This record gives sequence, C-alpha cells and structure tokens, in this order.
Amino acid sequence: MPMVEGVKAAFVDHDGEQAGDPVRGVRAVISAMNAPVPPHRIVLGNSGYDVVVAMQARPSHP
Repeated sequence: MPMVEGVKAAFVDHDGEQAGDPVRGVRAVISAMNAPVPPHRIVLGNSGYDVVVAMQARPSHP
C-alpha cells in the first residue's frame, strides 16, 4: 500500500476518535475565515495553546 493510501486509511479508521472537540474546532476555523479581517494564525486546543505559550517564553533573538 502506498504511503498516501496508508495515511488516508489511518484518518478514516480514527474518524470520530479525535481528542478534544473537533466540531468546536471547525466552528472556530470557519468563524476566523469569515471575520472581516481574518487572523494570520489560529491556535486550537490545549496542545496548540501550550506550544504558543512556550514559544512566547523563549528569549527573542536579536
């Protein structure tokens, strides 16, 4: 089975088992896309938030 087909099958096999609230995530994305000035980035979920907080805590480069 080619790699792409394997990845596609994995997505299908795990449909409905996503962590968090996928419906809420989709609503957030659609809302952002429909905003008068859409954001350049959107952070979804606890893990996404944790990554952004960690990045903000790092010292900036000169």
